[in-house]
Amino acid sequence: VGSTPYAVKHFEDARHRYELCRRLDEKLDEEVCDYQVTKEMAELADVLEVIHAIAEANGITFEELDQIRLHKRETRGGFTKMILLEEIIE
Repeated sequence: VGSTPYAVKHFEDARHRYELCRRLDEKLDEEVCDYQVTKEMAELADVLEVIHAIAEANGITFEELDQIRLHKRETRGGFTKMILLEEIIE
């Protein structure tokens, strides 16, 4: 931030949760776009920071979110073999 002027808004109670979540969604889009353009790990860390904030705003810890991720990996697989599902054919 340094000497760059900026404005902040503090979302201090549950009445502002919807707006906070909406703003965090916007911030996530911004950070993902930054990462996609630069491919820098610092930008990817910013994505992770926003994900932490989204989890907290929704009443769960990052550890709980990670448990959900691990469960999905166990039941559906992950990306460790670099295989992506393109389509489900019914």
